[in-house]
Amino acid sequence: MRKVLIGAINASVWALLLGFIFSSVASSDDLQPFFINVSQTEENRFALFLRPSPSVQGPQTAVLQPPCQLQGRGSTIEDGQWRLGAIYSCPENLRKIELSRDALEISPTALIRLEYLSGDLQIFHLPPGQQTLVIDRLDQRDSVFVEYLQFGFQHILEGYDHLLFVLCLLLLAGSLSRVLIMITGFTLAHSLTLGLSVLQLVEVPLPVVEVLIALSIVLLATELVKMDRRTWSFRYPVLVSSAFGLLHGLGFAAAMKSIGLPQNELLWALLAFNIGVETGQILFVLAVLMLFALLTRLRWVSVDQPIRGQAWVSYGIGGISSYWLMDRLWAWLSGPIGLT
Repeated sequence: MRKVLIGAINASVWALLLGFIFSSVASSDDLQPFFINVSQTEENRFALFLRPSPSVQGPQTAVLQPPCQLQGRGSTIEDGQWRLGAIYSCPENLRKIELSRDALEISPTALIRLEYLSGDLQIFHLPPGQQTLVIDRLDQRDSVFVEYLQFGFQHILEGYDHLLFVLCLLLLAGSLSRVLIMITGFTLAHSLTLGLSVLQLVEVPLPVVEVLIALSIVLLATELVKMDRRTWSFRYPVLVSSAFGLLHGLGFAAAMKSIGLPQNELLWALLAFNIGVETGQILFVLAVLMLFALLTRLRWVSVDQPIRGQAWVSYGIGGISSYWLMDRLWAWLSGPIGLT
């Protein structure tokens, strides 16, 4: 009777975890960011360049609120993606600039890049559901290192495809030593391609990267379902995680290049972004390990039959990544694809 009860609880916990993964990850991946670039063209003039989220239907615009006055609108395409939204004139010595975006029923995260005449950059984050951002120009700005550290940390925690890949590595490892080996290989590899891509030494079309990232998760989920220890994933874990890490680094680079880099402090920004990504990744790994340790200690998950629960999660990850693969492949074949 006790074994039946533990088995039922075990199945329920895995089902809840699987349901959470399906409900949050599958839907959230579609809400790709809305990029807004505010560029100071003269002392009291600002231009708004927009890159709407490709996953949200309907108009996506942003405006500067009074006392800033609209001087003109435009639809100029830059680099095939950015378009000129509007040009504004603001009063001299205006301390606070208020930026607003459309109140959509489903609003994605907005990433705002503010570029000053001096070349300094600021990055702001407008979460889903929030339409207004007030920028205090007299506030002491964080250093470039701190701003890009925060951006990297935020990006990895919102990059559900990257986190699902890391979860696959954890489930595939089977021991703490193998976890450390695989995560280290993944980290070093994606750091390499992140740097090479941002420095424009390696160029791979983003739609191809997005499709291959989804495919990498499908392949690892397949390995988890089979649990065949004769495969390369089990025999050479660091080789497999490093190979896929090279691919994921190109995905990280796409997000960083979209928000822009301060040319006078490029290496600092690159280093800070990468550290932010790694910090978020480490916290995710620790959170997963602590969760399973807690569930095991509470006997909500049976340590005698871990494979059954892992199989359910593996099928869930495989289903989500297969959906991403088909969706991104279709988007690639039919037109432009969005950012990670």
